[in-house]
Amino acid sequence: MKKFLSMFLAALLLVSSACCGAMAEAVDVTGEWYGDLFGMTMILTLTDGTYTMDLAGEVDGGTYSFDGTTLYMDEGTDVETQIPYDAENNVLVLDMGDGMIIELGREPIAAFVPAAGRIDSTIEEFAGEWTATQVNA
Repeated sequence: MKKFLSMFLAALLLVSSACCGAMAEAVDVTGEWYGDLFGMTMILTLTDGTYTMDLAGEVDGGTYSFDGTTLYMDEGTDVETQIPYDAENNVLVLDMGDGMIIELGREPIAAFVPAAGRIDSTIEEFAGEWTATQVNA
């Protein structure tokens, strides 16, 4: 009986592994990815092994590879960049260092529209932690 149960469980494990593997889809990263760097639009375009990066009109390019979890840009060069892919949120997460993170998604970034100015604010409304999302220089 133990032998039969062991064989049955092994077969069940094998079948479930095959099914799960078939259900997993390869991620297609080709196409356009959009991000925002302090109000400047960033567009990363990935084609078959090559990329272009447009940051506020400044365009650069090179080669890339993708292993299913990480995008490797200009691999093997002194400007190599690794960008992890967040499958749960379908974004590429570019860590610029010093706590600056840019999430590149499939949807274009909406234009920034500032809120109307107020003159009735109190100093207490400014207490807390602030995060810069746009810089105008």
